[in-house]
Amino acid sequence: MDQVLSHPSAPGRVYLGINALFIILVTSLVGLRFWARRLKRTFFGWDDWCILVALLIFYGQASFNIWVVYHGALGYHTAQAGESGVRNMLLQLTASQFIYAIQFFMIRLSICLLLKRIFVQPWLQRTGELSHTTPHPFIQQLLLFLLSATIWLSIYFQCG
Repeated sequence: MDQVLSHPSAPGRVYLGINALFIILVTSLVGLRFWARRLKRTFFGWDDWCILVALLIFYGQASFNIWVVYHGALGYHTAQAGESGVRNMLLQLTASQFIYAIQFFMIRLSICLLLKRIFVQPWLQRTGELSHTTPHPFIQQLLLFLLSATIWLSIYFQCG
């Protein structure tokens, strides 16, 4: 499966269709968010810029997913893909998980910043925070990301 596939398998085509659907859906929703902010003539907050960065990362992941359909073994049975195809597919899925983790980090950060912006009461602003010890949402999300990465890496590299 090292060569470029001109025609993906049936499951690969379904995966491409779902990928295209999500590209259209996510782009539309983020576009509507920015359009509504512009329509109300309000400034763009940090939450808006974080979701825009998440959208750009999503485009990267979607492009990577399309590449995996044509250059990887996605949509093929393991017997059809062969040993090298399965190995390549597992490496590609691992890389995709890292891209997803960064994207999810930006989405969670955007939600926390949105909560801090829309709620003006101090006790409601704390809903955007995870604890009282780290008041800044970016620091909280960074700590969660590092904790998640540590757990994931310890599971992935576990010998035994």
